[in-house]
Amino acid sequence: MKKSTVTVGDLADQVSFLEREVESLKGTTKAPTAPLYKNIPVIVSITALLFSFGTTYVSYERTKQQDIHALRAELRNLLQRLSSIPKDDVEFKHKYFSTPATVALLSGLIAQENSLLARQAAEIIRRLPKEQVSTVEYTSVGRALASIDNETAQVLLSRGAEIATSWIEEANALRTHANLLFTMGKSEEGRVLYRQALELKTKYKNFDPMTHVQTELAWATAEHAIGAREQVQERVKSVDDYVEALSAGPIKEIVKNYVAQHSVFFRGPPRVVPILPMPTTPTTASPTIPSPSIPAPALPEATKPTP
Repeated sequence: MKKSTVTVGDLADQVSFLEREVESLKGTTKAPTAPLYKNIPVIVSITALLFSFGTTYVSYERTKQQDIHALRAELRNLLQRLSSIPKDDVEFKHKYFSTPATVALLSGLIAQENSLLARQAAEIIRRLPKEQVSTVEYTSVGRALASIDNETAQVLLSRGAEIATSWIEEANALRTHANLLFTMGKSEEGRVLYRQALELKTKYKNFDPMTHVQTELAWATAEHAIGAREQVQERVKSVDDYVEALSAGPIKEIVKNYVAQHSVFFRGPPRVVPILPMPTTPTTASPTIPSPSIPAPALPEATKPTP
């Protein structure tokens, strides 16, 4: 077998060939590339990618809005039922007042339902964005949780007062929170919130005088529940002074009548004992018992005249 021999000329030809190839590659590299806006495949790829991102975002937002709508509908149904529970409790007590065992059973079932619905409503509020929950909803759920979960109730009531947009909403949230603090034994903190509710008349324009009176009477009720008689009288005097300072007119008369009806319990009016007429004829026949005869005292004999 013959061995192939490589001459110097062959090597020179190969080197020349390689040099030509390198030069051609250098020329290709230095050739100008087309601008990006003229590169159709790249433009199509970028457009498809952006369209995919946009479709994903729209689908996510739509799903999010549907979830929020479903949660709000569920919360609305729960609040409607929670608002009707006290009415049902009163009706059951009036209907079965003659059977205390039935009243106790129904009251226990109503309390259990209230606890279940209130906790479920609080969980929905946690899942909803803050801007999707109103002050009325915060206050309603906080009031329902007042005797179940005091910490959660305080958080909800505080949030409701913060986002309130009217004096009625804010006053209601503050009063409910203050009353809860009184029941928890934190009367001083409750008084602070009642004072804040009374100061709303300087915060809002066209403040309703009735709201101020309702706050005063609610404060008096809370003080009366803990036996603070001096505080009760102070609140009654404060509401009287407030009513007297109102301008004369129909609004003042309405407020005065409201105060008169709702403050009777605190003022303690004197009791009026009715005087019944005596019967003119005996109601039952009774045997006639002769009265014992009392002998008349003997009179001294008159002195006879001397004939």
